[in-house]
Amino acid sequence: MKQSRATIRYAKSFIDISLEQNSLEKSYSDMVLIDSVCSSNKDFLNLLRSPIIKTDLKIKILKELFSNNLSALTLSFISLITNKKREGLLPEISASFISLYKKNKNIKEVVVTSALPLDEDLKKSLMDYIGSETGSEIDLKEKIDEYNGLLLAPNPDKLFELGFISFEDNGKIIISSKLSNEDFAKLNIDKGLVINFKEEHLKYMKYHREVK
Repeated sequence: MKQSRATIRYAKSFIDISLEQNSLEKSYSDMVLIDSVCSSNKDFLNLLRSPIIKTDLKIKILKELFSNNLSALTLSFISLITNKKREGLLPEISASFISLYKKNKNIKEVVVTSALPLDEDLKKSLMDYIGSETGSEIDLKEKIDEYNGLLLAPNPDKLFELGFISFEDNGKIIISSKLSNEDFAKLNIDKGLVINFKEEHLKYMKYHREVK
């Protein structure tokens, strides 16, 4: 999301106010909620950016929507920017606030894309490893994409995971030179193996070929 000077300025101002009020953690929680609503609710965005709905009515609606979830400080901030006709920037302001907060707290956001949800032990292992490598606290985000994975038999699946085989965009198998013909025969894998890909698979296959 693009962050303009105005959105960064508003976000920084709200961080400063929150620090003064000893409410930074609650304000961060509020901004995460607002960011989530802005990302998932098109009607809410239309409300913010509507030139027809009057300012007083917008403030009333926003307070009714969030009075049970946001702090008085956050509600006052939203009213302030709405009175300044800047409510349309709320999605960008919330994103800027989150970014500045994480930078201040040395928190790195890591997005993991997988075909299936990760179990808690794997999440913890990933966070611990990345945290030890970067010296940062890790905020792990999961993105589920069914095309980031292949349904293979156990032997080729393990070889694919280890990088000993991959696939061309046309689905033809690529065999690593590190794997001998004898090894391949023992594993009972067809050298003529062809996988039927959908277009959505191709970006992941390209990444797999380059990394492995």
